[in-house]
Amino acid sequence: MTSPNITNNAVFTALGDFLSVLFDCDIIKGEVNLVSMPQGSFVLMNDVGKGRISQNHPSYSIEGNQQVKTPTQYDIQLDFYGADAGEMSQTFLMLWNDGYAYDHLPASIKPLYCDDLKQIPLITGEENYLERWTATAHIQFNPTVTVPVDLIEDIPVYVNLANGKVIS
Repeated sequence: MTSPNITNNAVFTALGDFLSVLFDCDIIKGEVNLVSMPQGSFVLMNDVGKGRISQNHPSYSIEGNQQVKTPTQYDIQLDFYGADAGEMSQTFLMLWNDGYAYDHLPASIKPLYCDDLKQIPLITGEENYLERWTATAHIQFNPTVTVPVDLIEDIPVYVNLANGKVIS
């Protein structure tokens, strides 16, 4: 199977590494079942969606491959939990929408923008309110898929002259 050169996991890892620089807490990739929520503050990352930013950018190599690059927007919801969730989310929003995030992410994965923050409290299993702030980080990455293509090595060319002669 042909896979993109930049995976979803690579985007999550880049975002998680960026968050780890900002916050001294657990950074978790979401949609885990049968796992207790961490104690204290933490950040939960979940896929929201992906979309094309523009049409494909194909290119060809002399080795007989086609590279198809698709500029892609990847949206990841961030949920900030804990007593300092409001401050953590504000810090993220400020730095994500600044050159700081651009400079601290890999060259192949860059921030676009972040939606406004929303407070959405969560009622825990113990029926206590847990402070939660949420935002969606919009990220651009440009995955490339390489596939083989058939190439023509020799093209015969024939020219029919007016005098009836054929040149090859």
